[in-house]
This record gives sequence, structure tokens and C-alpha cells, in this order.
Amino acid sequence: MDGIDERLKKYKYSSPKSIEQILALYKVEVQPYENEKLKVKWDQFQDSFSAGDCAYYFTTDEKSWASLAGLKGYIIFRDAEAIEVFIVARS
Repeated sequence: MDGIDERLKKYKYSSPKSIEQILALYKVEVQPYENEKLKVKWDQFQDSFSAGDCAYYFTTDEKSWASLAGLKGYIIFRDAEAIEVFIVARS
């Protein structure tokens, strides 16, 4: 995670995931609640993924959630630059 935007360093990240692993998480966590707007955003996120990219599941810390500033979702990094974010939930 060296060289990434400082604002993104405060989040907790999972280990790197393939697009297939992110899709599996999406099917469980988001798809049951999906609407057309969310589907369009997901398709855009998925289409942004290229070979060599790293995808991560991320979340803010517990303090952020308690302060109604929580955020979680998926993020794609390419060459240490965040290129696409898909927000799953916010408080």
C-alpha cells in the first residue's frame, strides 16, 4: 500500500482479492438488496478491473461507525493508485 493517497491509508483492508473473489462477496453482501442504480455502479466498478490490478475490501474503524461516519466497500488499485471504488454501506 506504499505510495497510495494518504486519505485511503486510514481504512482497514482485506488481503488482495481477485475480481472473482470480489464478485463472490458482492453476491452475498450486496446483490440480495440490489436495485438498478446499484447494478449500474457495480457494472462500472467491475468493468474497471484489469489484469494486474489489486482489489480490496475495506472498512473504516469502529469509531467512524459509532460517529455515523462509517464506510465500507471495495476498491481497485492499479500501480498504487485507486482507480475505482464501490461503496457497500455507510452510516
